[in-house]
Amino acid sequence: MRRMSLSGLVTGKVLAHSIYAPSGELLLPKGTKVNERIRLLLSKWGLSEVYVEEEESQEQPRTIKAGPIPATVNRAYRQAVDKIRQAMEGLRRGDCVPLMELGRSCSQLVMKIASEPDVLSYLHLLNYWDDYTFQHSVKVGVLATLLAQWLKMPPSEHLQVATAGVLHDLGKALVPLEILNKPGRLTTEELAVVRTHCLAGHSLLSPDFGSDSIPSRAALEHHERMDGSGYPQRLRAQDTLLTSRIVAVADVYDAMTSDRVYQPRQPGYAVLAQLQESSFSVLDPRVTQTFVEHVVQRVHGQTVRLSNGLVGQVVFVHERDPQRPIVAVGKRLIDLSRQSAIHLVGEA
Repeated sequence: MRRMSLSGLVTGKVLAHSIYAPSGELLLPKGTKVNERIRLLLSKWGLSEVYVEEEESQEQPRTIKAGPIPATVNRAYRQAVDKIRQAMEGLRRGDCVPLMELGRSCSQLVMKIASEPDVLSYLHLLNYWDDYTFQHSVKVGVLATLLAQWLKMPPSEHLQVATAGVLHDLGKALVPLEILNKPGRLTTEELAVVRTHCLAGHSLLSPDFGSDSIPSRAALEHHERMDGSGYPQRLRAQDTLLTSRIVAVADVYDAMTSDRVYQPRQPGYAVLAQLQESSFSVLDPRVTQTFVEHVVQRVHGQTVRLSNGLVGQVVFVHERDPQRPIVAVGKRLIDLSRQSAIHLVGEA
């Protein structure tokens, strides 16, 4: 490691220390590989020198751009989606489905996916031909498992969280398909039917797992909200499990960033901003902030359109305001947190 002036900093160097704002906000993590845009950011922040790794000790930094999906991840994902699909179709037919075995096998696959380096950079690219509900279950399982790790929960609890995440929507197997897959807005009556999936999931899982088990309660509680505005029991935070609150955040994030029959996916920066706002009232603030801090880097590199008509790439996201990132338009950097007249219109 050695100190290097900004004027001598060349593309390819790797930051040896993380760089923080005076407020304590992480600006660039240790291991970031310097390119021309990073140099512009460092200059904009008024830095005159940084610490970089010695040539021989430089490691390949984590990429924020998705490369080819590892075959092991693709295979585990397809296997998990298939298992969920077969189980839910069986339940819909009234078959006897061994749910304990389903939870065990799917949670192991989810743990395998979650253990892959940089899984967040390509999780959104894992799209299978199957129904959204089946894929959503697996992705929520992965995100919930990652959250358990980020929250530093005991490793012995990670498998339970994975199981809870992947089985959280099992009750939708008992919701009529014409309602579940309706392309338009649901009526009040139809919405009430969809909301029965929490109670249905708890009823399905309780005989195998126990009514007070973590998977059963997560199925029941993942739509409850901190302020008591959720369903089905309008419980407040203190009456729900931490795992249920973890699954709630993972559920909301994946739903909003996925294409559904009635609504297209939303840009990552917009979803993170909505999660931030929700953390003040309806979602667990510690869980949500931890999630945002780890996921925010995935937004880097997105091509976006600005309200002034320009198109550029997101090069930095402010954790406290994800909807107003720094955008590179050619060699020009536009910090939307300081440009109130300009805002993001959407992905380009």
